[in-house]
Amino acid sequence: MINIKYYIILIMTIFLSIGIGIFVGFNMNNGNIIDDSQVALADQIQLEFSRLRKENTSLLDELSQLTKERNTYETINKIMYQELTKEKLVGTSIAIVQIGDAYDYQDMKNSLETAGAKIASWLIIYGADKDLYRDVAQQIALALQQGIELDNGYIKSLIPIKSVPDFIILAVGGPPNQRLESELTRAVKATDIPLAAVEQELVSNSHMQLYKKEGISTIDNVDSSIGKLSLIAVIRGVDGHYGVKSAAEAIMANSLETSAQEAESNDER
Repeated sequence: MINIKYYIILIMTIFLSIGIGIFVGFNMNNGNIIDDSQVALADQIQLEFSRLRKENTSLLDELSQLTKERNTYETINKIMYQELTKEKLVGTSIAIVQIGDAYDYQDMKNSLETAGAKIASWLIIYGADKDLYRDVAQQIALALQQGIELDNGYIKSLIPIKSVPDFIILAVGGPPNQRLESELTRAVKATDIPLAAVEQELVSNSHMQLYKKEGISTIDNVDSSIGKLSLIAVIRGVDGHYGVKSAAEAIMANSLETSAQEAESNDER
């Protein structure tokens, strides 16, 4: 009986040893497989990283070259713009009436001055009460027509009104306010001072259709060189709707000069 138990225990021990050996061997093999997979993955990642690094270096070189070319073009563009617009607006006084301060029109002002214009006044309308839209619009129009300073809590005078302008620019681009813009447009039109409406190209919700319906010239990309050229042409008497948005009928004005026939046609209107 003891011998039988001995053999049974021996056999169990042998099978247990074999089982443990198989288990350990299996785990060791799996470990090698995992290690091999990790090494292969690391090699693949390293190759991909090297490729991306070379591609990034190439793109940085290309970007550097494009930046140099852009700077060159901007320099040439600036020189050409200054030559094209030189003294085109000498003797012309301009009033800027801006609705809200969501966009900066300082660059437009500088360009007009470069062309020889005098900025006679610059007004910004801030959040007027809707019940006062007509009153505010009429006050602005009257002050511009008479060349007198304006005292109104809804209006900030960056450059106070001191004289009657030759031309009025309505600069827009903040949240649409059709009622205020319509009241202002009609009030300013009633002064018989020539005017145009402008906005910047980055304004996604364009206001220019409203002004087009009111029968005044529009430029929807006044922050670009071609937009500034179009504005100067309009100030000089070339009517039209210029830019890149839905209200535009041409990318830019064909000329900064007004022909005798166009001038006569404008006078008749």
